[in-house]
Amino acid sequence: MKPLVSISFFVLFLLGFPSSADAHEPGFRTARIRLGDSLALEMEMTADDWEQLGLPLEVDTAPGSLGLADLQPLMVVSQANQPLVPSQVSLTPDEDHWWLRLSYPWESEAPVRLSFEILDHVAHGAKIHALVANPDGEVQSNCLLDASHRELEIIGSTNAANSWLPFLRSGAEHVWIGIDHLLFLTVLLISCRKLSSMLRLVTTFTIAHSLTLVAAVQGWVSCPPSIVEPLIAASIVVMALRALRGSRPTEAPENLTWVFAFGLFHGLGFAGALMESSGSEGRPWGPLLWFNVGVEMGQLSFGVVVVGLGAAARHLAPRAVSWSPAVLVVSALAGSWWLVDRTLLS
Repeated sequence: MKPLVSISFFVLFLLGFPSSADAHEPGFRTARIRLGDSLALEMEMTADDWEQLGLPLEVDTAPGSLGLADLQPLMVVSQANQPLVPSQVSLTPDEDHWWLRLSYPWESEAPVRLSFEILDHVAHGAKIHALVANPDGEVQSNCLLDASHRELEIIGSTNAANSWLPFLRSGAEHVWIGIDHLLFLTVLLISCRKLSSMLRLVTTFTIAHSLTLVAAVQGWVSCPPSIVEPLIAASIVVMALRALRGSRPTEAPENLTWVFAFGLFHGLGFAGALMESSGSEGRPWGPLLWFNVGVEMGQLSFGVVVVGLGAAARHLAPRAVSWSPAVLVVSALAGSWWLVDRTLLS
């Protein structure tokens, strides 16, 4: 009876699960800053960004017109404590995103500070990957900005804010915020009784999604979210049903093959957090490496929690193992709902 009650409770909770649009944290935008005779800034925007800003998808730089005056508060550039006014502004489409381009006159000898105030106005949790390049377009430094760390100081061709830690933290956060990824890990690990089994499963999943994460972010492979997201949902359903059958141990070779196969598609899902669109391809290897390390840290920490809670439940209440099928059923229902939402209802 207890499993039936738990299923009913979790089904009600399932109604509050996020749809496909909310399954992941908002992705990264790219900001390319090229230092030459002028400071050229290219910032990647989505149509949703412009909708939230309440601005039309056009920019008119004529004096007193809509565009320049509205854009200036969103991007504050200053040098020697004096604000710089862009000499050129343009907005151009590129497939499913837009590039906002601004050009500022500047003195290369003095530090320049950029404040991305736009992060207050776009989707909560959005991040900007800022790439600082020399006049030849070679990236010299990069950093990750968010609403709480929005300022970037450039001294010559270097970036004082360059750091690997934000990418590491963002990778771990993406795992803990991505409910569908957490549910997939839960399905894999709920029957594990040993840390060695957990490590075997997580390692297999890691190798698989690392391959496609790197390939997608570098632009070597491409698969639209309309295919990737339903497959991620399907992976939850398939693995939950296989676990409910209970015919093979969780870490059996046959199951590891399924984990590896689905891990390839989850890697494409992780890549979606590093690039909102095709304009984000070809990122430097450093941020990609640290983001992936953060993902693994997030997965391992969550795995330890799942296995630890399972061990504690079995020790304190031996009959608690009967809750595992309930969790698997709920996982299968959640995956089924996402599958329908990402195909028939999208």
